[in-house]
Amino acid sequence: MKSLHHCVLIILFFTIFDNTGSAQKVIKKINSSVNQDKIYTDMMYLASDALKGRKTGEPGNQQAANYIADQFKKAGVKTIPGMNGYFQPIPFVKYVPPLSGTLSMGGTEYVVKNNLVILDGGAINKTTEAIYADYGWVDAAKGRDDYQGLEVKGKYVIVQGGLPEGGSPAEIFSAMPLKRKMAADHGALGLIEIYNLSFPWNFFRNYFSKERLEIVEGAGGHASVLHAWLQLPTNGNKPTWSKGKSYPITINTPGAATTPVEAVNVLGMIPGKKKKLRDQYILLSAHFDHVGVKAGQPIGNDTIWNGARDNAWGTVGLLAAARYFAKNPPNRSVMIAAVNGEEIGLLGSKYLAEHPVMPWNKVIFDLNSDGAGYSDTTLVSIIGLNRVGAADEMNTACKAFGLTTIADPAPEQGLFDRSDNVSFAQLGIPAPTFAAGFKTFDQEVGKYYHQAIDNPDNISYGYLHRFTKAFLLSALQIANKIELPRWSSGDKYESAGKKLYGY
Repeated sequence: MKSLHHCVLIILFFTIFDNTGSAQKVIKKINSSVNQDKIYTDMMYLASDALKGRKTGEPGNQQAANYIADQFKKAGVKTIPGMNGYFQPIPFVKYVPPLSGTLSMGGTEYVVKNNLVILDGGAINKTTEAIYADYGWVDAAKGRDDYQGLEVKGKYVIVQGGLPEGGSPAEIFSAMPLKRKMAADHGALGLIEIYNLSFPWNFFRNYFSKERLEIVEGAGGHASVLHAWLQLPTNGNKPTWSKGKSYPITINTPGAATTPVEAVNVLGMIPGKKKKLRDQYILLSAHFDHVGVKAGQPIGNDTIWNGARDNAWGTVGLLAAARYFAKNPPNRSVMIAAVNGEEIGLLGSKYLAEHPVMPWNKVIFDLNSDGAGYSDTTLVSIIGLNRVGAADEMNTACKAFGLTTIADPAPEQGLFDRSDNVSFAQLGIPAPTFAAGFKTFDQEVGKYYHQAIDNPDNISYGYLHRFTKAFLLSALQIANKIELPRWSSGDKYESAGKKLYGY
């Protein structure tokens, strides 16, 4: 059976390139075009100390964006019609939560840094009332409106934390601005969420007590009203919740400080060579941001989290693909997206998904490149390999450069929904993540993941070279594939795909 499968893959490989030359010629062209020295140059710049860890909203992040755009221009990558250059501006706002504040209700005082987190809103010092509104969620498609029959204008709203149907931490966190906006749209002065999530309160409190960026436009919108979370006492003093019931509260907070922040996605396109297929696109994506400077967590004297593996690695591959396809376009067109803000909640890809620069039903596939690092230089770990209808193309591409694919390592981590691919998967676009080789989050991966030691001096450039060529060839084969990739039957995103493409 193994030898039969191998033969099938070889036949498939040659079939794909029937009209463009033999497979060996294609591989030879990729080998001659993807220069290891250029990969090294890109990595040394993007992960250099000069860029200070490429944190979204900081100068080093914009320097990285400028470099990517300059490489696009030099390669001959086209700007997307309707865009003014390669940059898609993202309207961020930076929040600095208050370091003090209290909320009293039902004889219990909730205190910032203890059992209270205040995410948003201005200064408040008042005694008023709050209305309980279940989850405070509105979903017309599912016939849900937790505000129906409630008069919350000029009042505060108390709701259960998270989403009515549960969800991953990423889904819950990304929905928070929308919940706040729903409350504000109904005239509420603020939103108070009751902590009931499955992950530890201390994690949540510490994470959201730090400064953060949010997008101020889009489906989530922004509403500058109070947004607080509170952890109920473990004793018997818990309130009895009843929808529509009023609860007296006293709020005292100096409010959060807010500052507009400019940041961009970097986008370009390459027209396909087949006229009949040119209006269809394969999307190639990778995030170029990282976590910046961590002065309080040095390794030796190093305080810069350079992010060589995460994710200058994927960005280098994106640039290599841009250069190759600009000179050797596939049958379909290529859209290239270097997205921002992945480290702060996939925000750049989310903004792109919500602000399309072309109709999403014209995009047949997203090949995303991202990862925490690697512990096996013989592997490519493909998150979603067998879910997206292009496994054979990715398998043959990796094999061509001496690499073996592994599908969905560390399934307990829920990795498919933790990278930028999920922003496009939610639209219905088949979207795996092409990651450097690992089988589990072992010590070798953890040694570099979000650490100061993740710098360009610790990269295997031979492996990065092979990985990049496998990424490129995967994209080429998928872009030339006659049959459109489709989600596996029963996949959680299959229904979105059917809706997007009408199949």
